[in-house]
Amino acid sequence: MNNDGNNSKKVKPSILKRLNLGSVGAILNLLSYFFGGILSIFGYSMILLKVKKLSEKYGDKSIFKTYLYAYVYTLFIFIVSLIGGLIIGNNINNYDEFYTNYTLFKNLMIIIFIIYISAIIVSYLIKQAYTKLSQYDNKLKIFKKIGNLYFYGALSSIFIIGIFIVIYAQILEMKAYSELDL
Repeated sequence: MNNDGNNSKKVKPSILKRLNLGSVGAILNLLSYFFGGILSIFGYSMILLKVKKLSEKYGDKSIFKTYLYAYVYTLFIFIVSLIGGLIIGNNINNYDEFYTNYTLFKNLMIIIFIIYISAIIVSYLIKQAYTKLSQYDNKLKIFKKIGNLYFYGALSSIFIIGIFIVIYAQILEMKAYSELDL
């Protein structure tokens, strides 16, 4: 029997009722793989706001600051990808076939390298922020694992498996944020 006198069991709210900025942001990040990178900008923005609230709650501004750096680098990756795509697309019609193929390949490799290094930097910063956050409460311990998965996934993303590790991290991140009562 619970406090209001009836025999109903305490029911956990559905995941839809528990959605918050962090969990919606993680969902948008997952959807960005299918619907475009602009969703990840919105997703990371929402997570950034949630991290700010958590950082303020625990009185550790370095958590927010570190995640903010990751967010700025994410914007950098998005802009480099956009500009790189425009440059490559613009160069295709301006040169003969051999030169175009060589230039296209070279430019594509440079852009991929910049994105890869930037992704490692972003994931390392997320790892640092989440490791700091995980020290404040037992409910937050999962964030250390999420940060590690982000980092090792980014490192191994040169091989396809790393992308799946990052996706798994984002799924855990969505679940972790949805279970927070903040």
